[in-house]
Amino acid sequence: MVEISEISDRKSLEAWLKGQPKEASVQVASRAAQRILPLYWQYSLGPSARKRDLTALPILRSLLISSVAGIMP
Repeated sequence: MVEISEISDRKSLEAWLKGQPKEASVQVASRAAQRILPLYWQYSLGPSARKRDLTALPILRSLLISSVAGIMP
């Protein structure tokens, strides 16, 4: 079994997740998606996104829902 301190790449993360409950996988995926939110938020404030009526709020809402669903399915 892989220890959490030994995770350094995708394969070691997959090996660690195999020994964890499903909720841990959901939380890792949710956290990875949350790291992209600031980039999308910045893009959604630009003029090209405003022309297409894009906002970051639907993305924020789905990220919050998925992070809560990982704790309380």
